[in-house]
Amino acid sequence: MGPPAHFFFPLLLAACSSPAVREVLPEQAEALYPGPAAWRVVERAEIEARLSDALRFLPPEPRPISGAGIVVGLPETGDTGEAMLELLDFVAQRAAGGGLAEEEALAREGTAALVVVEALLPISGEPPPPAVRTAGNARSLGGGRLLRTPLRAGGAEEVLGTAFGDVEPAPPAEGNPPDPRRGRVRGFAVRARPDPRRLDFAVERDVRGLAEAAAEALRAAVPGSEARVGSDAGRTVVSVTLPPGSPPPDPAALLAGRLRMRVGDPGRVVVDIPGGRVEVLGPDPYLGLVNLRVDGVRIVGVPAWQGRPVRRALVEFPGPGGDPVRVVTGNRLAEVLPVAARAGVTLRGLASGLSQARTAGALRAELEVRESQEGAPANR
Repeated sequence: MGPPAHFFFPLLLAACSSPAVREVLPEQAEALYPGPAAWRVVERAEIEARLSDALRFLPPEPRPISGAGIVVGLPETGDTGEAMLELLDFVAQRAAGGGLAEEEALAREGTAALVVVEALLPISGEPPPPAVRTAGNARSLGGGRLLRTPLRAGGAEEVLGTAFGDVEPAPPAEGNPPDPRRGRVRGFAVRARPDPRRLDFAVERDVRGLAEAAAEALRAAVPGSEARVGSDAGRTVVSVTLPPGSPPPDPAALLAGRLRMRVGDPGRVVVDIPGGRVEVLGPDPYLGLVNLRVDGVRIVGVPAWQGRPVRRALVEFPGPGGDPVRVVTGNRLAEVLPVAARAGVTLRGLASGLSQARTAGALRAELEVRESQEGAPANR
């Protein structure tokens, strides 16, 4: 069994001492620092506050779905020429996949048209009639019939609805004459509606890095839920799916007071080099017994101070005129790191020093170093 920790305490003090050292508290050191901090420390409380401000609830709304289809039975007003060849290719694909009867695949030039079908999948109630518009050079869809057309959301595989039936003229846009190349159909079979248990939150761009933290916070706010981060129309969206039978919570209450981060024990430290900051998450990580030299700054964690078992940290750096200055602070990282930043420690140097502290057992926290905005983080 080795000597107790306090045995090394005098050795640590001696290692960072010099005859002319000036010892001060953080509030007394303002005029002694070599310059302003090049990075800042962000604590959990600030992240949670920003998280609430960063999330914007997206109310449920009809979901757009679409698909490519075929209108048949046209009176010589359908696709011709190259557009007819594209139609035949599409017909062959549909027939090979078992989605088209053989007799319907025998389309003559001008009697069929390749079309785009668009619809809105409602949360509840009757859906509006799907809209149909030509994709080739058909002059008119009047008198035609849309074959059964599967409709999907974006590039998803799941079929959410099926459109079919006689093509009716589409209501003209205000101030414009009717367009014979557009129409609508009454046949619309809804296979799956938007999940009413799903809540979507948009994450503002300036805090995109908090999207994963937002998902974690929402999972914690609604036990048994699932949350994932995705993108929609160029924005970052956090989607939460509630467990079966769970009543949807009030989104305002979620954003106002129920967001609480759960990042595990004993804590997590994120050194965001491109972002110029350090995030201190979870239960407060602290600096244990260690003696580090980083960018010309000495950082010492001590288990006692002035004969009492009070944990402290010492940050020693060259002050005005070159005389060393020692700032005595608490050993919580949220207390030590702002002093280190003012003393001239760089984020790369800090990442190296914290990694050494973890190896020595003086920092019990996960350490993540973000080297670039595009690259994957390095976990240490």
